[in-house]
Amino acid sequence: MLKPCLIIFCWAVYSLPGYAQFTPADTLFLSQANQNEVALYSNTMVGQSHLYNGTEYREYNPLKDEHPFFISDWTDGSVFYDGEFYKNAVLLYDINKDQVIVEHYSSRQKIELFSNWLEYFNLNEHYFVHLRNEQLPKGFYELVYDGATKVYMKRLKMFLQELKGTEIHRSFDEKQLYYIFRQGNFYSVKNKKTVVKALQDHKAELNQFIGKNHIKFKANKEKSIAMVAEYYDSINK
Repeated sequence: MLKPCLIIFCWAVYSLPGYAQFTPADTLFLSQANQNEVALYSNTMVGQSHLYNGTEYREYNPLKDEHPFFISDWTDGSVFYDGEFYKNAVLLYDINKDQVIVEHYSSRQKIELFSNWLEYFNLNEHYFVHLRNEQLPKGFYELVYDGATKVYMKRLKMFLQELKGTEIHRSFDEKQLYYIFRQGNFYSVKNKKTVVKALQDHKAELNQFIGKNHIKFKANKEKSIAMVAEYYDSINK
């Protein structure tokens, strides 16, 4: 006799106790960084940094090794927060809540940064920007390719809980959504057909490029979309 199985899906906050990044966002991050750079742990900033302005982070308590983060451990990065650029920041990115967390230098308390104050951040050579556009849900998107045409990836983690007999099983199911930004518009893309449609003014050249280079979207979607966008930009130069 089959045991009953109850599955609970939750995209929101849990309530329970490639293409090697191409040339991503250097201009976006470094141009302002050179003017606004702040040493996070310098003598003048210890205990005074605006980076520690936030709220207490409500932690998820795992049953095993499941976690809501992009990277499970504290990782070196940088952030542009409340009008200032902070390098050498140590960060966590909770994908489920779409929140960035810092650790207070003295109390070790996890602090959830105010998303409205956070413009962009870099985490282990992955660059995330805060997009506020009526064509997309607001939130942080990874900038996969940064050219005249841009490719963004939205990382999602769905909290899943299963009751199997008397045992509770929890996990976070991760998925990625991709968007091409061209001439002021965002296009949701997921395969060859939708990518070519988003860049349809050079449809013939793109189909030829994809075939000649044996680009397989199923094998590596991030790399494939970025390669095609980069080639599209090279045509339009």
